[in-house]
Amino acid sequence: MTPVEIIASILVAVMIVKLGVVLTNKKSWLGLMQKINKNSKLLSIIYLILAAIVFYYLIQELTILQIFAAIAFTTLLLGFGFLQYPEEFMQFVKKMYKKKITFGKIVHLIVWIILLILALREIF
Repeated sequence: MTPVEIIASILVAVMIVKLGVVLTNKKSWLGLMQKINKNSKLLSIIYLILAAIVFYYLIQELTILQIFAAIAFTTLLLGFGFLQYPEEFMQFVKKMYKKKITFGKIVHLIVWIILLILALREIF
């Protein structure tokens, strides 16, 4: 298996487990999410490192534009999911924009700017 196939296999396995748990016992998933939320700073670092590793392997097999197309697909799926809860989503958005800028938000913004520059370089 290639690294990209391994990454996809891990995602499939995690999503099957998640769907199984959510469909059979929502409270246990909620409990896990609450535990994860308590360690959000550490988990943010882990997610950023994992994102960098996944990006490294993706860029070996795909172009940045293909990656952006996959991001567009994922964004549309997430948007569809969020739109099933319009009031809660708007409350979240309003709350998010009221909070001050943190180091994590700056890092997130810088990562997106770098990705956009890479995509624009490939387009033009």
